[in-house]
Amino acid sequence: EWIIYASRNENLKRKMVYRYENEVCAFVENIVNEGIANGEFNPSVDPKSIASLFWAKVDGISLAYARTGDQDRYRNGLIESEKMLMNYLLSH
Repeated sequence: EWIIYASRNENLKRKMVYRYENEVCAFVENIVNEGIANGEFNPSVDPKSIASLFWAKVDGISLAYARTGDQDRYRNGLIESEKMLMNYLLSH
């Protein structure tokens, strides 16, 4: 609800977008960049896109949980989506 409210308020929206891009996504982006630098992740992946995809899947699975309250579905969705993302990152 807060995200919807903030998206309609320019001041809050600016802060929300800044935090999302510079803190939330940057956290995952840094991990992906480090994995690429260490030769652990596929160097052809775009870290910024991977970070956005990671948080989109977390948000989507969280929304589905909020709708159903099914903890097993939530946990399994997170685990399976993480496996898919890791398989993609590790593919050379």
